[in-house]
Amino acid sequence: MPPHSDLQCKLYPFGSQSELKFVVVCSFFEGKLLLSRHKLRSTWETQGGHIEADETPLQAARRELFEESGVTDAILTPVCDYLGYTDEGSAYGAVFRADIQQLGSLPDSEMQEVSLFDSLPAELTYPNVTPTLFAEAQNLDPLAPSTLLNMAAAEGYSKAALIPTMDLIFDPSFRPYCEENLCGKYGINYSCPPDCGSPDEMKERIMAHPQALVLQSTWDIPDWRDETMVKAAKAAHNKAQLNILSAIRQQKASAVMAGASGCNLCPVCAIVDGEACRYPDLKFSCLSAYCVYVKALAERCGMDYDYKEGKLSFYGLITF
Repeated sequence: MPPHSDLQCKLYPFGSQSELKFVVVCSFFEGKLLLSRHKLRSTWETQGGHIEADETPLQAARRELFEESGVTDAILTPVCDYLGYTDEGSAYGAVFRADIQQLGSLPDSEMQEVSLFDSLPAELTYPNVTPTLFAEAQNLDPLAPSTLLNMAAAEGYSKAALIPTMDLIFDPSFRPYCEENLCGKYGINYSCPPDCGSPDEMKERIMAHPQALVLQSTWDIPDWRDETMVKAAKAAHNKAQLNILSAIRQQKASAVMAGASGCNLCPVCAIVDGEACRYPDLKFSCLSAYCVYVKALAERCGMDYDYKEGKLSFYGLITF
């Protein structure tokens, strides 16, 4: 009998349960299901495991996916929380869907092999759980408001909101502030003025889409003038936002991102050497380059704007 064949589960909305102990990753690649086989078992299972003390559930899911399948390039989307239980005990966990972009090589771990299936095989380590979790992952609506807000929460954003792009306020009078070059990117970054486009051109890109996912990250920064801490926080904000952008672009390829700062994908922008942009599809501009009135945006979304008690917030949006 497969280990834990008596394990059962109950499902809950993502983020509704506290003290999560485990993550489960339901993985998909080119229309097939990716499962792993443990060295001590003849049955197949999802990737997953314990959440370490210094990890978020999303970080644990990424780590477990790599350790048990070798995959490093995947879009992870929150699905739900769950309770796994037997007569001997129970524990809560979080379930993620992995849309794999590229398969990797299985590292040295407790897993013997991975394999792709058209459907779930009969030989499952957790026959009462795995079908339920995969069904939930397969039925996930990737652009549902709850899915998008769950993605934002999983990535660590303090607040997120969905609004119509018609609610955005643009003010071209902000553009001269870019010319003061306080960020140091004016004229030397494709994502920044003047090379990113005129205020009207930038507004047109945003307004080509009906919806905007607005994201706020909040950081403990004792001195808002600390450029090192501010730069690191903005970079982390943008990195998480790019993860969400990748997920949205699976459904809406034309989605547009406005970040907390100008594009930082390259240490030195290719424009400096007179070369073409190296990442034209991922390049992003900041909200200021789009002339978005950020204070009004924060107020519209019920987000704090002012710097208070060492808490500094940054903002971004994705339109689709």
